Amino acid sequence: PDHSSSQQRAPQSADCSRQDVLSQAQQWTPPANSFAAADLTAQLQDAGMSTAADQMRALASALAADPAAAFQQLMLQGNAWRKSGQHDLAIAAYKQALSEAPEQTEAWIRLGEQLLLSDRPREAASALKRALVINPDLYWAHRLLGQAYSAQGRHAAAVDELTAAIRLQPDLADTYYLLGNELAILNDPQRAAPAFEKYLQLAPDGVNAAPARQQLSTLQANQ
Repeated sequence: PDHSSSQQRAPQSADCSRQDVLSQAQQWTPPANSFAAADLTAQLQDAGMSTAADQMRALASALAADPAAAFQQLMLQGNAWRKSGQHDLAIAAYKQALSEAPEQTEAWIRLGEQLLLSDRPREAASALKRALVINPDLYWAHRLLGQAYSAQGRHAAAVDELTAAIRLQPDLADTYYLLGNELAILNDPQRAAPAFEKYLQLAPDGVNAAPARQQLSTLQANQ
């Protein structure tokens, strides 16, 4: 069936810049359809983006054939764009994947992560909370939600989420560093200092070891 009447179609154009592709991807609304994906394949090919065109062509076929296959293809597509730093295209792919399988927490977490990296913390928080409604015991959903709250200046809420993440994965050092920073911002040295100490215990040579030691020294000097 022709879904063009209810779906946005990619504009036909032989002169398609990368920005055109990004803009179109951002405008898609779920559920995605194979017609829009096929149109975008042609645009990508015309723009000289042959690898992306091949990936989109496979996506169009999957969308037309099997919703379960479409979800997997969309996740692979989103992950590929995520790894290459193309956050807008990854976001579009994850949103489409969720239109096929809205109960898949991995897709909500990936979407939240990419929105956070795109400086869209409110949207990121919304996606991550959807994951936690489905399963409240997801380390990465809590951790990234804490970071999304921090980016919004909601530091007390960030502390709650990072604490929840630590309960689920108590041996991951970076979460303690993030927690220590939030508690320091909240002027709570009695809880911030142990967080930095735990980070240094777990990762004495970690990438944040020097700033953790500096934070800890400052907190101890002010007590």
